[in-house]
Amino acid sequence: MVTVTEKAVNELKDMLQTQGTPEDRGVKLVEAPSGGLAMTIAPPVEGDEVVRHEDRPLLIVDRVLAARLDGTVLDVKAEESDASGSARFVLTSA
Repeated sequence: MVTVTEKAVNELKDMLQTQGTPEDRGVKLVEAPSGGLAMTIAPPVEGDEVVRHEDRPLLIVDRVLAARLDGTVLDVKAEESDASGSARFVLTSA
């Protein structure tokens, strides 16, 4: 299971609210075509790992990635933002 820090919870909630995301969707970690990780907004599907907040999906880990990311921590590094000022999410070992 991926653990989500309080900073990351707040950033994910802001992302979902800014996008006007329906209650049944969350931020989903998926494998990018380049082999890295990407984030998208989507509903969970059977086999996905779902981290819920306030009874709605907040972070969804694609079922293909769930075992590989087990035991990691999703955090936000405030000092690491891109040119648009968006937060940078980082995954680290627990």
